[in-house]
Amino acid sequence: MFSSTHPLQGGTLTGRFVRHQIKSQHLGGERGVTVRLPDNYDPENKAYPVVYMHDGQNLFDRRTGFAGQEWHVDEVVAELTSQGLMPECVLVAIDNGPSRNSDYSHVPDKDYGGGKGQIYEKFLLDEVLPAVETEYSINPKNRVLLGSSMGGLVTLAIGMAHPGLFAALGPMSSSAWWADGQIADQIMKTPLENAPKPRIWIDMGTEEGQDDNFGTRPVVGGAMGERPQGGNGVQDVRDRTREAATALLHKGWVLDENLRYHEPLGAKHDEHSWSQRLDQVLPWLTQGMST
Repeated sequence: MFSSTHPLQGGTLTGRFVRHQIKSQHLGGERGVTVRLPDNYDPENKAYPVVYMHDGQNLFDRRTGFAGQEWHVDEVVAELTSQGLMPECVLVAIDNGPSRNSDYSHVPDKDYGGGKGQIYEKFLLDEVLPAVETEYSINPKNRVLLGSSMGGLVTLAIGMAHPGLFAALGPMSSSAWWADGQIADQIMKTPLENAPKPRIWIDMGTEEGQDDNFGTRPVVGGAMGERPQGGNGVQDVRDRTREAATALLHKGWVLDENLRYHEPLGAKHDEHSWSQRLDQVLPWLTQGMST
């Protein structure tokens, strides 16, 4: 459960915020969790959808955002809910820690290391979710998990490992290239045919990444095939993202029904670009949810 709780205000925050610290046995220390409540939060009469998000420092406040940037999640959600484009939700922003790449990757990368994502997964599922859903009025059938870059990678990995736990997943600009594109292999190897299929928004901007050394692997015999050598006019990060989406299609997701694939024109790998498309991502992920 939470070890400390206090209201949070100031900076560029918009709305009602509560700041928590959670003492984690899995991570071996404390981690900050910021919760934004709906303006008319009514725990006695309503159970709310909940959006869990990684890299919590970057989401609401320029004071803590990477390089002074933020996603403006609070402002975007306030506008969407006022227009009736998404339901009122409890927003939960989980801070990253000093071992971010390791926390957000389930397997090591030969160049970048990492690979302790299962520990972070246990922290999220065994400690954060119970703490939040004991403290606040949450409908556990309406959970969303969202992240970008390495946070997108861990979103997809956790969602695939527990397909019934989250109603929707938002791996934005995910590091699907990590460990030679292993996330597509994980998807293909996971028995998902009879499992619940969360709604998934997966994307990669056209201005993300530099390298164009390989093509997109095909699916051959129920597994990811060999990677074509040589450039194909598409950045490798987009090819790896396309592989992950292709794997999802082969496992039973249906494009534009429970899978949305997007390559936003001109989008870069930064908080501004992610903020710019949240008004499309969040309504799609929370479609059909209500309090």
